[in-house]
Amino acid sequence: MQRRSAYLIPSLSHIFFIIIFVILIMKGDGLLLDGDTGYHIRAGDYIIEKLAVPTEDIFSYITPPLEWTAHEWLAEVIMSIIHQQSGMNGIVIFYSTLIAFSFYIFLKLLNLSYSNIGVCQDNCRTKSSRPG
Repeated sequence: MQRRSAYLIPSLSHIFFIIIFVILIMKGDGLLLDGDTGYHIRAGDYIIEKLAVPTEDIFSYITPPLEWTAHEWLAEVIMSIIHQQSGMNGIVIFYSTLIAFSFYIFLKLLNLSYSNIGVCQDNCRTKSSRPG
């Protein structure tokens, strides 16, 4: 009985996940300040439509097509699919979840390495400081 109640108490990782997620959702327009968001969505649309990753810049209308390495093609496809299903709100929710989950995993890994966050701070500071 006592073991079951331990699952109902949120860990520090769970609390940080919720706090970060709520902050990002409430400040969602801040995630869209990057001017490339629309560019990534349209590149994803192009990749889905043509079933090929472009090798030259498909958005240049004035200059001749320049070589382009689409190293973010999978993220662009995911953004395109999410945008088609739920618009910009879906993109904000998806990336808010992704960012908060990254912090959650980071804190879980810290918890595996150190039983106390304070110990981690002392050890991290000691390991990162260089002599003289």
